[in-house]
Amino acid sequence: MSVLDPIIKRWRNAMDKTLAEDPFQHDPDYTGRLLEWMERWSNYFGAEVRGMERIPASGPVMLVGNHSGGMVTPDTSALYVHWYRQFGIDRPLLGMGFDAAFSVPVLGPIMRKLGQLPASRETARRALSANAGLLVYPGGSRDVFRPYRERNQIQMHGRKGFLKVARDTGAPIVPVVGTAPSTL
Repeated sequence: MSVLDPIIKRWRNAMDKTLAEDPFQHDPDYTGRLLEWMERWSNYFGAEVRGMERIPASGPVMLVGNHSGGMVTPDTSALYVHWYRQFGIDRPLLGMGFDAAFSVPVLGPIMRKLGQLPASRETARRALSANAGLLVYPGGSRDVFRPYRERNQIQMHGRKGFLKVARDTGAPIVPVVGTAPSTL
């Protein structure tokens, strides 16, 4: 038995408990209060968003992107800010998130209030059936933590479930590409 086994077991139990909760806990008021902070965060990293006019003005839509930035993810903050500035706080942008992150104290509840959902096809279908915008990063943690030398490569690691969900729900797919600056 490893020294880490009890820690891993406690985290697994916490994750199972939080994943049993209703995934839809988006709080528009909370999200609205954090937009200025999210904008500052993404501006600090020089994040830019272009092409918002390509997103349908209403109805369900799936935004499918690559993920950059490790734990800080300024790409996601920038996209959320631009989404809500364009469509208003009443049209939610929900995002699929890494299951284990929902069990992290403080972070998990913030993620849920911002509209993050544990990643599953069933949850994605529910979100799109409610006419929400849905942000998915098929490459997940493998993509977000890729080496800097691979920063401008889109890596989805063979994950294609989002295609089936979009097909089944009729939601259009809008690609989202995040890139890192060429110099630090």
